[in-house]
Amino acid sequence: MALPNYHSSHLFSDREKVALDYTVAVMRTPVEVTDELFARLKQHFTEKQMVEITVHLTLVNLNRLNAAFGIGSAGFSEGMVCLVPDRPRTPQASSPPLGPAAWVTHIASA
Repeated sequence: MALPNYHSSHLFSDREKVALDYTVAVMRTPVEVTDELFARLKQHFTEKQMVEITVHLTLVNLNRLNAAFGIGSAGFSEGMVCLVPDRPRTPQASSPPLGPAAWVTHIASA
């Protein structure tokens, strides 16, 4: 029951909280990864870890492929749910020099 209230929970480290904030932002439609959130993520994770986290998050979203073809649940987790955490509050901050789009370009050119 702590996950929906992870911001105020003592059960999660700052590193885990920023990973959860990033997860929420990536899973939104449309995606809402702000420069401020990206800067916080970079404080806790290496570039390789950030790529791995993002790949895993987007692979989870492959369920949209099944939905597009009308493929339903196989029933393995019937009745089990994971509550979506509340939307994180994002304070207005000046943008860091290397935001998400610039970072992806930086990685691609490396």
